[in-house]
Amino acid sequence: MHWVTVYGRKSLHFLGGEFSFLFTALAITLAGYAALYLFASSNSGPRSLRGFARYLFPYEIFRHSRIDFFVFVIAKVVWAPVIAKLLAFLAFEATALRLLNALFGNRVLTATNSWAMLLAQFLVFYLASSFAYYWAHRAMHQNRFLWSVHRVHHSAEMLTFLTGSRAHPLDPVLVGIWGTFLLGVATATLSYCTGVAMHPLFLTVAYCWLIIIEVVDKFQHSHVSTSLGLLNYIVPLGDMHQIHHSAELKHRDKNFGNVSLLFDWMFGTLYIPQPGETVRLGLNDQELGAQNPHKRLIDIYTEPFVYAWRVLTRKNSAEDNQLALTSGPLS
Repeated sequence: MHWVTVYGRKSLHFLGGEFSFLFTALAITLAGYAALYLFASSNSGPRSLRGFARYLFPYEIFRHSRIDFFVFVIAKVVWAPVIAKLLAFLAFEATALRLLNALFGNRVLTATNSWAMLLAQFLVFYLASSFAYYWAHRAMHQNRFLWSVHRVHHSAEMLTFLTGSRAHPLDPVLVGIWGTFLLGVATATLSYCTGVAMHPLFLTVAYCWLIIIEVVDKFQHSHVSTSLGLLNYIVPLGDMHQIHHSAELKHRDKNFGNVSLLFDWMFGTLYIPQPGETVRLGLNDQELGAQNPHKRLIDIYTEPFVYAWRVLTRKNSAEDNQLALTSGPLS
């Protein structure tokens, strides 16, 4: 029973840090929405606390998103400690650095307090993590088995700040392993080539950047229309990300980036919505409303395996052809 006690304490410690992180991100998000409510030209009439509550939590939207609340709680309390421990175990930076030393000769890293080096390390972190996320996310859409897991996230027909956590547990694991691997290789390569260890402030900067990613995620998954105009290429907000969640065929497999659309622009998956363009959210015409495959909490965790098995066995070719046209690739 000793290991249960130890793991329990470590999990509680992790959850404390996780909730502190989440509280900070939510506080910043709330401040951002308050600014939008107070100063956006689209909001007419007198401002009030009750009006702000209705603006931020419209009943009709959150009534249809109750399942996302339970998925959010389970994700943060149950899956987050397990996934974080797994990714920490699979951290690749030290392994990659040892491999580089073995291949090209041992190199002793020196400490530095240079701001230029800190900036270089952050840029590598930013580009490597964005690149990894883009291709992992794109693979989740374009590989038939990965899509069976990721479609849980896209079956949401209303977007709220809870929707970002609406995912099967395998989703963050698959994306996280690839991201951890590429990020570890990139940072280890930078350290080896420059002979400089990570800046003492690097982890603090990375932590702050992760908070920014969390805040952006809350604005992306929202019923509130948000856009930064030309800056959408740098930080895409709600209007750009709604395209990614659209059930419309012309919007499929667009705008994969989380905090940058740089790689969407480079690899041809960028879609700029027209002024006033609206979207229907969800999987496709055949899986909306009553036909939504994830209406119940248990469906979130079990339906992906059913879907993957159905695709694997190809029992109904006509159905497969329809699915290929409406909900993702099957080959």
